[in-house]
Amino acid sequence: HVAAALDVYCATVAEVTDAQHSRLRTLAVWVGKGLEENYEYDVADAPCGQVLREGKLFCCREGVQERFPECRSLGDLNAVSYMGAPLFKSAGQLIGNLCIIDNKPLDDERRAKSILEIFAARAAAEIERKRAEDALRESEERLARAEKSSLVMVTHADLEGRWLKVPPTLCALLGYSEAELLGSYSKEVTHPDDFDAG
Repeated sequence: HVAAALDVYCATVAEVTDAQHSRLRTLAVWVGKGLEENYEYDVADAPCGQVLREGKLFCCREGVQERFPECRSLGDLNAVSYMGAPLFKSAGQLIGNLCIIDNKPLDDERRAKSILEIFAARAAAEIERKRAEDALRESEERLARAEKSSLVMVTHADLEGRWLKVPPTLCALLGYSEAELLGSYSKEVTHPDDFDAG
């Protein structure tokens, strides 16, 4: 969307892959009229590197290849201008870069900066949301694996004692299937002598 909003040839959004902020992995790459394959790259000789090192928006209205002669991808894109904005988590941690590259000079720097900063905030929020979802999913998968292999039986029940989740170890111990136990009450399969008399 940012490429269309600014009428530029290329736009990329990328996330930092290392603690030194020396590498980026693209999450979306728009070139010409379509999306390209994602890739990972070193930012040492690229304008994106300057954005990451300084942690602020960087603009090169024209002559970007001359300013960054070691960056081969600028030549591949026939780049003339570049603008990049850092992406920050809500806590202020640098997480990536959003940039536009064009094969003509950047005419209205102020307008481009305003639009790029809006898109950068949205991209950062989306990256942070996705990372949180991924972390939650991984945590739930680890918990599920631990519950399946654990001798400790962790069950989930509602306030009335109706089982909402039962581990396979409990099913095997009691001789019931998961379907039979789900929705039933623990007291239905507990021997009366096992109830606390106090």
